[in-house]
Amino acid sequence: MVSNSRFSKYLIYAIGEIILVVLGILIALQVNNWNETRLNRNELDQLLLDLEEFMSTQKVLFNREINKLKETDSIMDLILTEGSDYKELIKIRLDTVIFNHLELPFRSLPKHYIEFSNIENLVNRKEDFPDDYWQMIYDLEGLLRYSEELTYKSELASKAAREYRDYLFQVKPQIFKTDSVNISFNSYILNDPTSTIRLREIKNYTEGILGAFNRYNYSSAKISAIINYQLNEVNADDIQAVWTSFNIPQLRSEICQKENFIPKNQKKQRHGRILVFNDKNTSIPYKLLNSEEEVILERTIDPKTVSFFYGAPQPNYYITYQIDGDCFIITEPSEYGFIVISE
Repeated sequence: MVSNSRFSKYLIYAIGEIILVVLGILIALQVNNWNETRLNRNELDQLLLDLEEFMSTQKVLFNREINKLKETDSIMDLILTEGSDYKELIKIRLDTVIFNHLELPFRSLPKHYIEFSNIENLVNRKEDFPDDYWQMIYDLEGLLRYSEELTYKSELASKAAREYRDYLFQVKPQIFKTDSVNISFNSYILNDPTSTIRLREIKNYTEGILGAFNRYNYSSAKISAIINYQLNEVNADDIQAVWTSFNIPQLRSEICQKENFIPKNQKKQRHGRILVFNDKNTSIPYKLLNSEEEVILERTIDPKTVSFFYGAPQPNYYITYQIDGDCFIITEPSEYGFIVISE
C-alpha cells in the first residue's frame, strides 16, 4: 500500500512537471512569434517610410518629365494638324524639341527614376508581413507592372526618334545647323511626307508614355496616402494635400435629384478609377450606373480606408455614393481624380 501511494505521488509529480515544461515551451513559442511579428512590422514600417521618401522625390522628377513631354506632344500635334499656323511653327527650334538628347522622347526614361529595390523586397516577402498590409503589397505589384510599361514605352519612343534622326542625317544632313531658329530644318520636316509618318509614330509613343505616367502616378498616389495614413496618423486634409501634390484633380459631387437624376452636362461623362479616402466611421456604398440609370456595379468603401470607386473607361457611365442616407453623384467628366469623404 505504501509503495503504491509513493508511486502515485511520483506519477502526479511527473505529470505536473511535464505540464509545466509544455506550458513553458508554448509560452516561449508565443513570445518568439510575437517578437517576430513585431520585428516584421517594424521592418515593414521602415521599408514603407523609405518607399514614401523615394516616391516624394520621384514625384518631383515625374512632374517635370510629364510637363516637358506634354509640351513636346502639343508641338508635334501642331505639326501634324492640317491648317496649323506655319509662321508660328517656323519660329520654334523643332530639331531641339524632337531630338533633345536630354529629354523624352529622344532620351528614354532613366532607370534610377523608377527602380527602387525596396519595392521588389516588399513584394517578394509579402508572406512575412501581417495580413493587414497585404493589400498595399498587391498595390506595389501593380506599381511594378506600371514601371515596366513606362520603361518599355519610353524605349520604343526613343528608338523611333533616333531612327528618325538617322533618316534625316542620311537624306538631308545640311538641315542640321546651330543657329537660334533652324529654318531649313523646320521647313523640311513641315513639308516632308516621310517626316509626317515618322512624327505620327513618335507622337503615338509619347501619348502612350503619358498614359503610362498617369497610371503609375495614380498608383503611387494611392500607396503614398496609405503609408501616410497608417504610419503618420494623418487626417482628411493631409490626404487631400498628398493627392494634390501628385497633380490629381479633386472631383466635385452634387446631391442626386429625383428628376433628371443624371445632369444634362454629364451625358458624355467618363470615369476610370476614382481615388477615395473614407475618413468616416461608417461604410460608404457606391454604384456605377449607365445612362438608363441601371446599376452595373455596386460596392462599399470600408470606414477609415483609402480605396477606389471603380468606374468604366467608356462614356455614359456614372458613379453615385451614399453618405448618411443622402445620395451624391460625381459631376465632373474626368476619367481620373479623387474624393475625400470626411466627418
